[in-house]
Amino acid sequence: MPLDAVLEVAAGWWAWMQPMLWQGSVLILLVFAADRLLARWAWPQLRLALWLSAAAKLLLPPTVASPLAVTAPLAGAAALAAPPADGAFPAFAAIAFAVWCAVAISLAFRAARTARRTRRALLASDAADLHAPRVVAAFAAAARDLRLRRLPRLLISDLVRTPAAFGVLRPLVILPPRAARDLDGAELRHVFLHELAHVKRGDLLLQGFLLALHFAYWFNPLVLVVRRRIAGLLELCCDASVAAVLREECSSYRRTLLREAERLLDVETPAVPCAIGMIAGASNVIARLYWLERRTWRCAGLRRALSLGAALAMFLCVLPMAQAAAPARAPAPAGGAEQASDAALDAAARSNLERVAAGDRISCLIVRYSALRLSRDH
Repeated sequence: MPLDAVLEVAAGWWAWMQPMLWQGSVLILLVFAADRLLARWAWPQLRLALWLSAAAKLLLPPTVASPLAVTAPLAGAAALAAPPADGAFPAFAAIAFAVWCAVAISLAFRAARTARRTRRALLASDAADLHAPRVVAAFAAAARDLRLRRLPRLLISDLVRTPAAFGVLRPLVILPPRAARDLDGAELRHVFLHELAHVKRGDLLLQGFLLALHFAYWFNPLVLVVRRRIAGLLELCCDASVAAVLREECSSYRRTLLREAERLLDVETPAVPCAIGMIAGASNVIARLYWLERRTWRCAGLRRALSLGAALAMFLCVLPMAQAAAPARAPAPAGGAEQASDAALDAAARSNLERVAAGDRISCLIVRYSALRLSRDH
């Protein structure tokens, strides 16, 4: 590729990343503050909509503006920088662009290699002898309850320490051997409902998208905050999907979650990378038990409407952070109109001088202006 083309690409990349670093950071901090305020009473779906809007901001051009935006004054430091006249900007941008490409490609390559190796290891470690009829029946029943048309593959592997879902395009549901042996039919149903709800909701695809976004913005640590907050909220939203199926049986699902958390304390098997486990952390379990008590399945329609409304408000009023352009002025009159106006003024000046010659009294200022205007043509 010619050097000029490289410098042009680097300059375009810098014109995107430099303002986006400010705009994205400001928006993430605003969403973080709002999330802290809403954590105890706002539905997880509403909070998830806010964090997904923050992630979507990183995909929008930094020049997007809106007359309804309330965040444009906060992004004054994020104005697009013009390259200096001495030409130092393209050279620096090329160096920064090369470093960014090297790190982003390295992270993506390592993640792809880890995912491929993990999938192979999981498939190789599947304990076929533990696929008991009651386990398979519970898996199929959970899929029917969720109206899942295409079932992912079920694995029983000692590589996981808690039930998990893995894979972006070809998802797997993985069960640890002790769960296949020790869990009763109701507990197996709860476990499979949770993991299959992740598959149906597209949470694995979303996690893959957020991982790619993290690679693109590896230099901004706040993007990692977005990933972690969304991962925690996905568990709460997944629990809400399970609660919508179980309804009054939700108390038994809460007990299953609590038992899985207790069993996890005695297991030392390392977690599978890039997988969504049923138990992600003690603090998250407390929040999940709290929201499962509130019977949120009774107002699912209102919850969806408010979440969509919050996302729409974010896209119209918060995500556009560039200054809106001033309204364009009306164009100057065309040349033909100007000539017609001059002719009318000349005719009025002649009329004024003719009235003076006929003996009419007219202001001396009007007479002087008329004489000067007609003398201009000569």
